[in-house]
Amino acid sequence: MEICKDCPLVLSLQDSWSAATAPTMPPVRSVVETCRTLMSVLYLRIVSVDSADPGIGSLSGVDVDHREICKPSGRTCLLYRELMTLMETALQQLLHQQ
Repeated sequence: MEICKDCPLVLSLQDSWSAATAPTMPPVRSVVETCRTLMSVLYLRIVSVDSADPGIGSLSGVDVDHREICKPSGRTCLLYRELMTLMETALQQLLHQQ
């Protein structure tokens, strides 16, 4: 299955996620690659800025290609550290609410 702009599956997933998180309004941070990805002999932009923006939270461009966005190279990678910070913050907020 190929995912493309305005794909019904992705739109349905976003609607379901929005409905499920509406009561708690968790922080949302989206990232998009700013480097083109080498695919065979061509450098391509896999995800456009428009399609990476869910319309909620913040959107940041990161100087990596699509492969690095999908699978960070290690625990020292900026994306990995950002994700860990976001999860730790959400967990702390949840623990303080209880």
